[in-house]
Amino acid sequence: MKLITKILGLLVLIVIGATAFYFGRSSNQDDLSVKLSKQIYSRGEGVTVTVRNNSLQQVCFSSCFPYYLQKKDGEWQSYGYPECPEEDVNIPCLSAGEKKTLRFALEKEIKTGLHRIAIPINKGGEKGESFEEEKRIYSDPFDVK
Repeated sequence: MKLITKILGLLVLIVIGATAFYFGRSSNQDDLSVKLSKQIYSRGEGVTVTVRNNSLQQVCFSSCFPYYLQKKDGEWQSYGYPECPEEDVNIPCLSAGEKKTLRFALEKEIKTGLHRIAIPINKGGEKGESFEEEKRIYSDPFDVK
């Protein structure tokens, strides 16, 4: 009888540990993948960025600035962005397993050098609610020639 109790207790601990691991992993950046269409771009060229939500939670983006372009100047520096002219809300949102593709052109005035895309996210928010940045995820660096 003692052996059965010990085995059941051990099984309960294993189930609790596995559940905590499974749900705890949804807070990692790896649960959101950011892929670029290529690693070298020219000024004026179009960029395609695909974000995939591999987490268990819905992830929302800013309706004003779903991404920021950053340049490596010793530290990563964001280009200047104006104030948001409207209410910043959670649009679009991705459910678990969904992906979103962002497309934009690199302006002719952009500086050459190493860049990356910074994407502010809100995990667990609802579509249309006020956007509150929880954290940022980043693309791999890419060159602008």
